[in-house]
Amino acid sequence: MNWIRHDYDEILNHYRGWWNHSGFIFAVGAPRVKPIDNFPEPIPPASDNPMLDHFYRIRRDLYRRAKIYYGGDAFPMISPGLGCCDLAPVFGAEMHVEPHTTWYEPCIDNPDNHEPTADIDWENSHWINYYMESVAVAKELAKDICMVTVPAVFNNLDTLAAIRGNESLLIDLIERPDWVRDWLAAICRAELDAFRIFHENVRSPDGANGYIAFSNWGPGKTATLQCDFSCMISRDMFDEFVIPVLEEQCRRLDYSVYHLDGTTAMHHLDSLLTIKDLDAIEWTPEPGFPQGGDPSWYDLYRRILKAGKSVEMVNVKPEEIRPIFESLGTDGLYICARAENPEQVEQLEKEVRAFR
Repeated sequence: MNWIRHDYDEILNHYRGWWNHSGFIFAVGAPRVKPIDNFPEPIPPASDNPMLDHFYRIRRDLYRRAKIYYGGDAFPMISPGLGCCDLAPVFGAEMHVEPHTTWYEPCIDNPDNHEPTADIDWENSHWINYYMESVAVAKELAKDICMVTVPAVFNNLDTLAAIRGNESLLIDLIERPDWVRDWLAAICRAELDAFRIFHENVRSPDGANGYIAFSNWGPGKTATLQCDFSCMISRDMFDEFVIPVLEEQCRRLDYSVYHLDGTTAMHHLDSLLTIKDLDAIEWTPEPGFPQGGDPSWYDLYRRILKAGKSVEMVNVKPEEIRPIFESLGTDGLYICARAENPEQVEQLEKEVRAFR
């Protein structure tokens, strides 16, 4: 049983070309009427929180992917993580996991009593051990079905906001800048350590890995970086607190893409483009705005491409694909599209083939 229905090696070569700004990725999916291979829908266990049950959660994620028809360069990935900020509970935030969302309760009331942790005892960390159990279960259940990836570990200020609270952290940036810097340095070290631990457990023999956020894969240490908290701060503050962390992490990774989240974070783009070792920018317009394939974003994509970075665009409509190639060319583009059915996927594959 293998859910990849096209040339896997060719797909990965398309990723290699995209990272090098010399080719493009076209990923498209559509709903299936029935799950592939009649993969069964799992029954939630009788527990207070079924989402914390490794076997149930992984089978649930596999079932969801079994109901997707993957086309173009798309292929299924699953993560052992639980949310968008998977290291927050390692630092003490209480995590609430529901079937469709995850959120965190801050754990730092008084910054004066919470200096950053110098070193984390990873071997005895409850949450890292929990995640490693999830890795083992995912590798067992997903064998020959889909790729097990590194979870979302690179979140810098987002992680600090999860353990401190948004409003409190905004005040801290002004009143306790050194405290924030010390915490960000500790979080940066922890994120790199956690990535190393996950990477060692999910990478392929040649060192390649997938990263769950925005379905990225690279032929080396690969990750998506983000700072959604940045929509609430100025460019000067972003440059002071966040850019140094991103520069260090991009330097330590082989392939990196930054998730730029919405128009309220767009004022940081020029700063991001100065990061020498950052390879790509992923752009996500917020709800209510034209989505990733709309011509209103073409100039944004041109700026990114001109700076020598690749582009990942999401929620692209089928009718927008050809105009994108005709207006922007093909090199350095990663198009994530949605189709209505498998037949439309196959038609789009034929249309895109003409641009290879």
